Amino acid sequence: PYCDSFALIKNASVIITVSGTMAYEAGLLDYPAITFSKMFFSCLPSVRYCSAIRELPFILDELFHYHKCDLNDANKIKFLAWFWNCNGASDAFFLYC
Repeated sequence: PYCDSFALIKNASVIITVSGTMAYEAGLLDYPAITFSKMFFSCLPSVRYCSAIRELPFILDELFHYHKCDLNDANKIKFLAWFWNCNGASDAFFLYC
């Protein structure tokens, strides 16, 4: 609980979580992440939703070959502004993704 999550993200090949903040932070930093729940941030370029465990090897292979895109500060601010203007995360997922 007292670890620097950004240091963990930067040193990981892929972040894998059920639905956690670590995947959200990784997505905003454009690091590969996998969630097992549909999340409002699953549409970020480096984040993948895994709906079945049998998909995991294929998603991992894809993310191991992921190249960072141009997720610059302007794009991050646009995404965050859009999210905060939504009524909630469940609405946000269906509107954005």
